Amino acid sequence: MSILAEALMKGKNMRMAFRYPVVLLLVGIVFAAGCAMRPSLPHPDRTPPVSVEPPVSRKPVPKMGVPPLEQSVAGTRAFAWALHELGGIYPDAGLREALAGIGDRLGRQGAAGGHAIRVEIVNHSRPAAMVFPGGGIGLTRGLLQALGNESQVAAVIAHQMGHLQAGHLQRVWGRENLTPGLRALARLEKEKNLLSYYGAEVVAALEAAKALQEWEFTAEEERQADRSAVALLRGAGYQPLALPQAMKALDAGRKGGFPPPQPGLGWQFHPCSAEREKMGLELASVGGSLPRSTPFAEEGTAPWHRRLKEEAAGYLLYDQALEADRRNDSRAAVAGYLQAATTLPEDPLILGRLGLAYLREEDVGNARFYLEQALRLDPEHHASLLGLGFVHLAHGEFAAARRRLETAMGLLPTLQGAYLLAEACIGGGDLEKGKLLFGQVAEADSGGRFGLAAERRLQGLTGN
Repeated sequence: MSILAEALMKGKNMRMAFRYPVVLLLVGIVFAAGCAMRPSLPHPDRTPPVSVEPPVSRKPVPKMGVPPLEQSVAGTRAFAWALHELGGIYPDAGLREALAGIGDRLGRQGAAGGHAIRVEIVNHSRPAAMVFPGGGIGLTRGLLQALGNESQVAAVIAHQMGHLQAGHLQRVWGRENLTPGLRALARLEKEKNLLSYYGAEVVAALEAAKALQEWEFTAEEERQADRSAVALLRGAGYQPLALPQAMKALDAGRKGGFPPPQPGLGWQFHPCSAEREKMGLELASVGGSLPRSTPFAEEGTAPWHRRLKEEAAGYLLYDQALEADRRNDSRAAVAGYLQAATTLPEDPLILGRLGLAYLREEDVGNARFYLEQALRLDPEHHASLLGLGFVHLAHGEFAAARRRLETAMGLLPTLQGAYLLAEACIGGGDLEKGKLLFGQVAEADSGGRFGLAAERRLQGLTGN
């Protein structure tokens, strides 16, 4: 039974406890127990995945006639949405500063095709990396735990820069079905008021952002990025051998219970093979190792690695609780998240999930407490904003609900947020915007659960 069906079956009891009889689409609050939301395609099980591109041509990538600034702005917006969707930013300012320093050091070598580099840590256990037009580079917490030292971290960042330097993401602008959405991504940076709606332009932008987030690099593009990475590492004073070492560490880290990398999982696809690892070793061996006097040439474990190891047990408890969420076992999820929160009491990801699990258990007092704690630590924690918006809404606190939900929509517009915002607008007396949002949800999710619920609400409001 789906979380939504379970919530609707419990709906009678929930309405008795709450002042405002909203339709209980709790699946929009708990995100189907995964970190990724699929906001542009609400029901991916009914939607074909992004098609696999054929191998890249050896000919230069054709110019698409799109101004570089527009590409950069679109990529920056898509990167921000991906960070929110995949769990938020890992809450360690010192580690984020250290990675930014590595990016700056590598960037001085002329990498990334002139882009300003922004390196962020995605608060997720899966070892993975991603890169976006505009210079956004994301490394997961799980990846950093798998890598042994700073040079290996630098190797992964340099590889992502190699993709930017070679213009590999230019291929996305050649897909006619995505071009309107990519242009909409850029326009939304200037016209932020559109983000409090769920119109066709926002839906197109979300679909384009999803394509970037799940982009599939070819084997040849990976080899080109590896060549650039070796040159960048050597120029910045890092050992080039860190590249093949990072490949091995990443391969070992991927054996920690996550499905093997493949297209359509919410992450970019960087194909790896024994042949690529061998080529990386050969590239790194050309010119020999750097002298020991060179900065970073011989280094031990990175200073942040000990902290990540110490936190591993807490995040393991969190991942186990997440599995219970996926089984719709909210009691076990609450117990697991509580254990994780005891170990890691300052992580908004864990506190937010705990609040949402309490919400499914109809324990609104604890739900509110933990959601507010998550937002105290990270005022932009997207899932907690949606959850607390629902709590306000269910208690008839329409103005507060609207503020939370509009903030959430501004950070990452979602079908869930649009439906709840429509309810907040209706409850607060703004019938015009509420009905418009319900109409947009019905159109975007035609035949789906949210769409059908929105149609029923519209019928009740209009009498048609």
